[in-house]
Amino acid sequence: MKKYSYKFENERYTIYEDDNILKTPYGYEVCTLYKPLAERIILDIECYGKDYHSIESILAWHYTVIDIFYNMKAEQIDKVLIDTFLKSVDWTFLRKSSNFWFRIFGVWNVRKGQIIQWLSKTTYMQKTAIYWISNYYRSINITFIIAIIIENLKEKDKELFLQAIAKMFSGDSRFGSFEKIYQDFKNFEFYYGFHLEESGPILSEIGPEILKSWRTEELKFEGLNKHSVSIEQLTGRNYYHYTCGKMDKNQPLAHPVGDLNLDFYRNGDYHSIDSAVYEPIYDEQQNEFTTDDSLVEYLPYSCWLKRFNDTNDPYTCYLLYLQIDEKGAIKNSGCIEETTSKGLYKTYKKKSFIPDVAAVDLIFLFHGKYIPVDFSFIGKKLPQKRIDKGGKDGDNMQYDFTLRSAYRRALLCMIVNTDEKGVIKELQYTSLQFNKNKEDDGPISYAVRSYEAMDMLVMVYDMYSDDEMLNQLNSTYS
Repeated sequence: MKKYSYKFENERYTIYEDDNILKTPYGYEVCTLYKPLAERIILDIECYGKDYHSIESILAWHYTVIDIFYNMKAEQIDKVLIDTFLKSVDWTFLRKSSNFWFRIFGVWNVRKGQIIQWLSKTTYMQKTAIYWISNYYRSINITFIIAIIIENLKEKDKELFLQAIAKMFSGDSRFGSFEKIYQDFKNFEFYYGFHLEESGPILSEIGPEILKSWRTEELKFEGLNKHSVSIEQLTGRNYYHYTCGKMDKNQPLAHPVGDLNLDFYRNGDYHSIDSAVYEPIYDEQQNEFTTDDSLVEYLPYSCWLKRFNDTNDPYTCYLLYLQIDEKGAIKNSGCIEETTSKGLYKTYKKKSFIPDVAAVDLIFLFHGKYIPVDFSFIGKKLPQKRIDKGGKDGDNMQYDFTLRSAYRRALLCMIVNTDEKGVIKELQYTSLQFNKNKEDDGPISYAVRSYEAMDMLVMVYDMYSDDEMLNQLNSTYS
């Protein structure tokens, strides 16, 4: 059995295999300026072997810096890292989760610049540590968060935060157990930290501000003005433009719902999509369509609005509105609670906070997750999350979706037909309008409306996992 050791010679620690200097896969000598690193390399060789090339072994990290990164200029390494991890949106910005997740992982168009600036200040060994964690966890944003924790927190708080982040990913089978993830983070701290002791922290300026934001309890209206959005992003998440409290029929952009086979049958007549979009539900004398003049008192003259159902009360909706300037910056925002009585009489009151259902949608909006205007579901594989639940009545080529309308007392229904591999071939859609006073009498079928149909499409779009979004759909995010 071979014996591994290190010797201090020529101002460095050299690793030996018996009496011979240990060589990297490319034939370079394995050595380091740091005794703790030499000791750790020996321990990892004894645990994993000298040819183990995985994240658990610090020797594998050291092979990378000796064989590859030391033969490149720092700017070249940065370009490789940027091209590898920042050309498309990091998956941590796409996951639908809580406000806590949003506070931890930030906003893509802000965080991307912070990461690029951070990379430019790191040493070769630090870049190596960044590469290993980012590559394994498919996210340079996770690595950035770990670096902030390591550089800005003292021991007790540092350990608590590292453990908290590890627990957030421990449910993902791709990454392993909590103990394994936590040890990966500690490996990063070990390898990244050598030059922190020599040169000092890199993230001491922005780190404390980011850490402070983690302790914020909720997404608040006053914090929305730091965000910018495009009209395509807004319409791609089914925000509509309102003027004088009414839906603007001539808004700058409307997403088509051409993928849907729409059921326009109403009272024996067929209607085109254009006539169906803004068609009142009832006759003019009984119209309860959401262009209620009473909204004028609560909405700005011009704004973008999205409606959300209360998850518990079928008679309550939330109307979230955003005002943007010519550059897309949010300059004003608010939320109105709309309560509908059984007689369809509506009352409104302003909300002082953002309801959770709207906050999650805002997170997606700010992360740039929206249906592009030219996107088509046809030919795409159905979200695996939906496939795993099984098809309609056991049919693995037909899947049903239902959603409560946020505009009226109606149920939105869609049937998706696929091939045997789950690739979408057809989407059939209709809505069921309930009697305004007697829901127990059963639904009555009415003409569908594109603003409701778009909510259904957004719901399906949001079911795609991060890998499906980035790899299969090849969608572009801003």
